[in-house]
Amino acid sequence: MVQDTECGKWFYNEMDEMLETMFDIFAKIYAIYYGSGNGVKSLLGLKKTVNKYEIELASRCYDDIVNISDKFKNRFGVLERQLYALSDEKHELIMIS
Repeated sequence: MVQDTECGKWFYNEMDEMLETMFDIFAKIYAIYYGSGNGVKSLLGLKKTVNKYEIELASRCYDDIVNISDKFKNRFGVLERQLYALSDEKHELIMIS
């Protein structure tokens, strides 16, 4: 499987970490606007009242998601260029390994 190759291990470890980080940050934003836990408002997705500080915090979290997303796309582009640079023979070795 691809995950068992060196390339696959790098891709899945690094990219998975970025995705998990983005999810964690999104969860913080969600908690700011909808609360956390099992409350009725949270379950129904009803907005809670937020103050200026919370709005600023959510905005900074969003900026973090955008930055990590940009890094994710850049790393994905690097991987794409590396794969295009390989010969067909090496592609087959990666897929077989």
